[in-house]
Amino acid sequence: MLMQKPLLSKHRGFINLAYEVAKWKFDYTVTFNGTKRLPHAADNPAQYQWDESSPSYVLMNAQVTKTFGEKFLWSFILVPKTLPIISRAKLL
Repeated sequence: MLMQKPLLSKHRGFINLAYEVAKWKFDYTVTFNGTKRLPHAADNPAQYQWDESSPSYVLMNAQVTKTFGEKFLWSFILVPKTLPIISRAKLL
């Protein structure tokens, strides 16, 4: 039986929504990454061992862009640091 390649998700998903009105642009992206096989660590000391696979997770990104000027275009981009969908305590 073939093993899954390490650190590559077998199941992945990507959705992007973009909208533009006047000089405003809105962009929202959701990415799903399924579980990944982690490299074999059973031979390591106990404190350096980990599970055989990583947890799956969802990543969300959003961006708002405002364009200024007629002759020379200037853009102001607002990007939030993080859009939480799951608690960090669950990952740890």
